[in-house]
Amino acid sequence: MGKLHFTWARGGLLIAGALAALAAPLAAQAPRGDMAPVWSPISDDIAFESDRDGDSDIYLLNFASGKVESLTDNSASDLAPSWSPDGRHLAFYSSRDGNFEIYLMKANGLELRRLTDNTVIDWYPTWSPDGTRVAFESWQDGQPDLYAFDVQSGALERLTQTPQREAHPAWSASGIAFGSLRAGQWGIYVLTPQSGEEIALLTDLDLEPKPAWSPDGQWIAYTTAWRGSSDIHLVDLNGQNDQIISQDSYQDDFATWAPDGKRLAYSSDRQGRWRILIQEVTLP
Repeated sequence: MGKLHFTWARGGLLIAGALAALAAPLAAQAPRGDMAPVWSPISDDIAFESDRDGDSDIYLLNFASGKVESLTDNSASDLAPSWSPDGRHLAFYSSRDGNFEIYLMKANGLELRRLTDNTVIDWYPTWSPDGTRVAFESWQDGQPDLYAFDVQSGALERLTQTPQREAHPAWSASGIAFGSLRAGQWGIYVLTPQSGEEIALLTDLDLEPKPAWSPDGQWIAYTTAWRGSSDIHLVDLNGQNDQIISQDSYQDDFATWAPDGKRLAYSSDRQGRWRILIQEVTLP
């Protein structure tokens, strides 16, 4: 499963398929690179963060045309975009007010709206499946827990409460998957918001896993370590059938699923800078 072959590059993207070796040079020369891709739930548009213009902004890549456009442009850091379920809005976090807060904007970069407003760090937003709430990691009570913000009413709900870090939530109809250090090492946990029930899906991971749900809510892509590098794995909803997607000496991180559930995009440093790589996957 997931055998990797490079075919060509465009718009800061490496395409993984089954045809030939890398046949074109990389276009962008980002100092750090292109990170945290997230695939639109309704199209082949991929939003991502990049410092290709000197500071971190949010960009949009159209997969079909290879066109890349900037959605934000300021001297602050704009990071970790997240699509709304209808593909019309993006949430992200930004330091434009002096500390990291959650912001919303339309998918074309217009109608910017600040969602959180406090003196602590709020980051890594993810949308609820019905598009009414945004969950995120926050230090509002002196420790890094997960919260959910109602986009219309402004109501805030605390979702977790442990002394360890709860990080990088991902929301689907199957629940909120997130990374946690509560067992002394990173693990993946799944929270059912309605009941507050939590299960430990995986434990004893060496890196923050950054889980990402498949479109059908049956699989999670995540990051873990292997012989000094970070790689992308898949695991099913029951914590079984763990499969390696990338296994090499490079650093691979921030996986995201295509709407068809047959492709993954993730960041990789295999070209000396972080770039976005597309890879086909075949699920059992």
